Amino acid sequence: MMQLRVEHDRRGEDHKTYNSLIKLCMKLNDVDMAFGLINCMEQSKHVRITTGSIDILLKVSNTV
Repeated sequence: MMQLRVEHDRRGEDHKTYNSLIKLCMKLNDVDMAFGLINCMEQSKHVRITTGSIDILLKVSNTV
């Protein structure tokens, strides 16, 4: 997960990458990984959290 942050934070639209990975975690029922990705996203200085990200976060929260 950390390598993902380092390699992808520079691109500007990386919220799409994180959102896609979080959606994949949801399909795999891996809530812990989804929350880990959200945590990395929040800590990043380059990835902006969008309304789509918040929507996914709410879906993850509802599954817990």
